[in-house]
Amino acid sequence: MAMPALCQGVMERDPAGPEPGRKAFELTFEKGQQSVMPLKFTNSNKMLETVVTNVDGESVFRISTKPMDKEKVDTWFWWRLNGKAPVKGGKEIAVVVEARGDVSMKYCGGKRGPQTAVFWHGADGKNITAQDEKGRDVPIFENFGYESLGKGWVRSIARFTVPEEASFVSLQIGCDWPDIPPGKHIEFRRIAVREREDGGSWYFGDIGDEQPPTYKRISPSPVPDPMAEVVFRVDDKSALDMKRFSCKMDDVDVTARLARSGNVFTYRPEKPWEKDSLHLFKVTAADIHGNVSSETLAFFCGEPFRKGICTLRDDGMALVDGKPFFPIAPFSYQKCPMNDNGDFVKGFRDMQAQGFNAIQTYRCYHYEDQRKGKYNKDYHEQFLKMVEASDITGMKIICEVAGRDYANPLRPQRLREIVLFSRNHPNLFVWVLGDDTASFRQPQDVQNDQNIIKAMDNANFTGSADTSTYVGRYRWFVHCTDVMMDEIYPFRAEVPEPYGLAMVKQDMKNAYVDKAAVGDPPKGIWALVQTFSEVPLWKRFPTRAEIRGQAYIAIIHGSKGMTFFNYYSYSRNTNAAGCKPNQLEDLYSVSRELGSIQDDLASRDAKAQPKVTMLAGAKKDPCRFDTVTCLLKEGAPGKTPLLLAASSRTDQTTPVEISLPGPFTKAEVLFEGRTVAVANGVLADSFGPGEVHVYRLAK
Repeated sequence: MAMPALCQGVMERDPAGPEPGRKAFELTFEKGQQSVMPLKFTNSNKMLETVVTNVDGESVFRISTKPMDKEKVDTWFWWRLNGKAPVKGGKEIAVVVEARGDVSMKYCGGKRGPQTAVFWHGADGKNITAQDEKGRDVPIFENFGYESLGKGWVRSIARFTVPEEASFVSLQIGCDWPDIPPGKHIEFRRIAVREREDGGSWYFGDIGDEQPPTYKRISPSPVPDPMAEVVFRVDDKSALDMKRFSCKMDDVDVTARLARSGNVFTYRPEKPWEKDSLHLFKVTAADIHGNVSSETLAFFCGEPFRKGICTLRDDGMALVDGKPFFPIAPFSYQKCPMNDNGDFVKGFRDMQAQGFNAIQTYRCYHYEDQRKGKYNKDYHEQFLKMVEASDITGMKIICEVAGRDYANPLRPQRLREIVLFSRNHPNLFVWVLGDDTASFRQPQDVQNDQNIIKAMDNANFTGSADTSTYVGRYRWFVHCTDVMMDEIYPFRAEVPEPYGLAMVKQDMKNAYVDKAAVGDPPKGIWALVQTFSEVPLWKRFPTRAEIRGQAYIAIIHGSKGMTFFNYYSYSRNTNAAGCKPNQLEDLYSVSRELGSIQDDLASRDAKAQPKVTMLAGAKKDPCRFDTVTCLLKEGAPGKTPLLLAASSRTDQTTPVEISLPGPFTKAEVLFEGRTVAVANGVLADSFGPGEVHVYRLAK
């Protein structure tokens, strides 16, 4: 799995020995260090406990989650260290964290609150600030991660260059993700800041290689050949340390049986593989600089899928057997009164009539109940019935696979069972490997799941769901799945707020920023928009205009699919089955529109895009994006181009002129029953608060 660069430097297990540079700050939790103890410790719902305690003769600061009978907890926290270390502009510094525990914070993140970061201060000691996307002055900070997983101490080093205008640096330890599970903890024994001295030794990061080895199976899978070889590659910027290399196949050490050619390793079976057998290769490697990693690769001896082959176009659009497909799905679809509590043939046909071409489950098929230690039989049986209904109706299924008991040793077997079952059901579409993914899963664990599924299933996508409200949250998981459902839930207050539609643009932008940061690979980013309310966080159901605005703005800004989160399966007043009739119709009015133009939405973006000129009103929305934005699609086969345009301001009417690339003479405004003339290549129209227009252009 390829990992993006992170300012975290070399990590050392059981660290000892001196460190280079000048000590600018150090916290060891020994007596007499009270002046630099936490200035303030803040955590979500008071789920965490903190204590300075003695462990094996050392003073440590421990953060732990209280034991509780909960499957999911939200343990965001931040801990601002007292005191500021003097630094010099332009100098390099290294932040050193020595930690251990039950949870890795290597990929921790957050924004403006729960985060691990350095903050820069001027000569007056005040925060150096900059304006955020909403035009607010906020402190400048730089995030970093640290390793904290393991019984032994790990020393993590994060390197920074001090801004020229900075005279002091302060530290904060915290995270919005991942969460610390009930009964688990992390401990710190030392936090320090070192400053590079002129002419002095500075080995922090000078090696030019701070990333561990990555892995890739390069032989095909699945294959029916019972004597097929398994070939994989181990890549690293530096040479491998073969003394630390190992490989286990199905928990048996096979290191000595591998044939090596450079960085390529081959396993030749001693006896024929059994039919439909899954084999796991856990590979551990280190480079000569001590960067270590492990990954589970997989091989499946069996027939490949022949139908329903899903691939991604170079722009991230889904292709099914080579044909572009724009998914439109309700999220959390299960048995409920709307489908007569489990008549999924009727339910799917009803949903297709409302414009949907896929459904997404919430918890199905071997959903593991962590507290009871068994899978939920009802979810399992629902899934089997859904698959039968998909064979009859052609409805695509997006399924959360094998539940959320991610540490269960039976998980690979569960994955094998579901893939074998799905082999003759071509309308299975996406295996979802995480929900709120960064909060509850580590990137390597998701990658291992994907490796197992991809070894068995050459047809379907893997996916995850998470929010992109923060830059960096998706970044670590980009390479782990084919598709990301971007959770965009902007409507929280009881009355409409100005930022709602603008935040859709911000979330979509953040997802693409994260994707670009790791090489911009083809990935499907599908908006998962809000069509629910859930007190206390989301106090109202979005209006029809807000549902429509979310959907089209997300598409204009890069969404290659559309999922509506509506809690179909829950028997409470926030679910679609219990919604007021007008709320349900508001949702369906948008899904029917999208369904009627789904082939246009699956077409490529036009090479030349229109230019919008706003003639009156504020030209920027509350998040400082252009108020009116648009996207020109090439159009479905046999049809003329389709233009989508929307306003993200909800407090004004905005007249515009849209300069079109091409000799168009008129535009039919779909779903509105009107036509707009195009004069000299310019389409003139007006957008009310949060309004969307969809134009079919004609020459």
